[in-house]
Amino acid sequence: MKRQLNYNFKTFLYRVATFFSPELFLKIQVRRLVGYWPDLNSPKTYNEKLNWYKLHYHDPMMTKCADKSEVRNYLKEKGLGVYLNEIYGVWDNVDLIDFDKLPTKFVLKSTHGTAQTIVCNDKAKLDVVKVKKELKYWLKTNQIGAGYEWVYKDIPPAIICEKLIETKDGLPPKDYKFFCFNGEPKFLFVASERTNNVDVKFTFFDCDWNNLPFLQGHPKSEIPIPKPKELSLLLDIARKASKDFPHVRVDFYLENGQILIGELTFFHFNGLVRFIPNEYDEILGAHFDLPKKWSQNK
Repeated sequence: MKRQLNYNFKTFLYRVATFFSPELFLKIQVRRLVGYWPDLNSPKTYNEKLNWYKLHYHDPMMTKCADKSEVRNYLKEKGLGVYLNEIYGVWDNVDLIDFDKLPTKFVLKSTHGTAQTIVCNDKAKLDVVKVKKELKYWLKTNQIGAGYEWVYKDIPPAIICEKLIETKDGLPPKDYKFFCFNGEPKFLFVASERTNNVDVKFTFFDCDWNNLPFLQGHPKSEIPIPKPKELSLLLDIARKASKDFPHVRVDFYLENGQILIGELTFFHFNGLVRFIPNEYDEILGAHFDLPKKWSQNK
């Protein structure tokens, strides 16, 4: 019931945003969640620019690349197919999923949203009826939500099943997330100690692996995160994956020397999470050179 109410509330907020003024609505959201009234006419901070980006730059390729299934074709076209995780299937109808044919371990995700993931470590212990109910719920949702993340609006709802990425310590894999601007990575964070989306640690670095002294959304890890020997290759892959977009975050997994591209994320934290200390909102925003409005590019 709580989940359904949360979905209904997000849908209601999006309808408010589109019925009135999306720009005014996003300003209210930034003021409420980030703590200041944004200037979306002459944006300077990262959060201001990200919200301008949502409002004014609607490249349809961004919808394709936000789709966890379709993005695979885009990355293959860029010559990056070797860095894609193995998949076992994509379905738009949950009843077509034959769980008997899936391996013992796998991961289920929605292709059209975020934070919709089921990790199966042992199929013999999986409550298939419960899982199917959850997947059917996902297919009814649209995650454009209260932040006007328009890229999700027109993605056909589907479920994708991927190979489980296993780690030596048995914990969920770290995510290496590179913020790229016009095809050039500028900084990143590592999401570690992920037991759930609440306790995960975010540790920020520049591209030379110097620790950056700010927080956003989550505490940084107190466990040192070594510079990966594959960093140069990660940066090169991020450049190739991001070069078509003014800004995108390229997410990786790196386990046992194997690099896998997780996804492309266009609106990090939806532009609605504050930086601590807050001056880094503007410091990081300096990397983001806003493009012309998309209508002027056609």
